[in-house]
Parts: sequence; C-alpha cells; structure tokens
Amino acid sequence: MRRRNNHGLELVELAVAIFAIFFFVVFPLLDLATLWMGVNSVSNAARCAAGAAGKGATYLFAQTKANETASALSTGGVKIKLPVTVKYWQVPITKKTLPGADKPLERAQIFPPVPDETIDTTLYFYQTQVTVTGSVTPLVTLSNLKGIFGNIPGVTEPLVYTAISTAHCEQPVGLGL
Repeated sequence: MRRRNNHGLELVELAVAIFAIFFFVVFPLLDLATLWMGVNSVSNAARCAAGAAGKGATYLFAQTKANETASALSTGGVKIKLPVTVKYWQVPITKKTLPGADKPLERAQIFPPVPDETIDTTLYFYQTQVTVTGSVTPLVTLSNLKGIFGNIPGVTEPLVYTAISTAHCEQPVGLGL
C-alpha cells in the first residue's frame, strides 16, 4: 500500500484556526474598542459643553452654546441627543449663616435659573452642570440575533450613555433671569 501525503492538511487547519481566533477574539475586541471610543466621545462632549456653558453671560446663551458644542462633537457612530440639560450648582464658600436663617449653609444646591434668584458671589460660587446623552453604535451590530439574545446594548442595538460634567461659571451675575 502506498502512504498518503498530508502536506496540505496543516494549511487548511491553520486557516480554520486563524478564522476562529479572528471571529472570537479580534472582532469582539475591535467592537469593544469602538464602544469605548464612543463612550469617551460622549464624555468629552459633556466636558466641552460644560466649559462652553460656563462662559455664557446668560442662561439662554449658556444653553445655546452647550447644545452647539455637544452637537458639533456628534461624529461617526456617536449621535448626541439634543437638547442637553444645563443646570447650575450653587456651592457655599464658607459655612456662614444667612441673615434671618437659623442653620449654616452646608451643601451645594442645584437650581435652574429663576427670575427671583439672587446671585450672591460673596456667599456662593457657581458651576454649570451639563448632562449629555449619546447613542453609541458599535462597529458591527448583530441586529439579526435579537430574536436569540434579546436586546443587548452594544451588541444587538446601540449603547445609550449619559455623561455629566461641571465647569466653573465665569459670569454668575447673568444666571438670574
């Protein structure tokens, strides 16, 4: 009997092994890297929008600049949901007691601007807080597998991520409408 030559068999097995490595290791890592970059883009949009809002002379200007800045950073697989939320932190400088109040100022307060709000830079410093929500689409969305796995954010559907950032308010006098 003649012996069979198996020289080509290793090449076929190598091709199957390389395919398995790429399919189960490299492509999921690429997908996770894409999601990570998208989440960082949403966080960066929140940081930049808070910085832009903190430079606003009025609340309406701050809201407009925050929306413009966040939407400008909506790129590729990242879609920023507009409008972004802009609020203000009123943080006490010291634990002084307000005239007529019986307890000291202890904690920061979040408030939206209201017409009768008194801006007092001797008792408080002010920060803008911007909340940005973005939808991050992975590199490969396996939407055909929704029936098997269900709704898995980042795999069968886009990942929705919310980032909150604060920045010092440069012109607090304009916060009271």
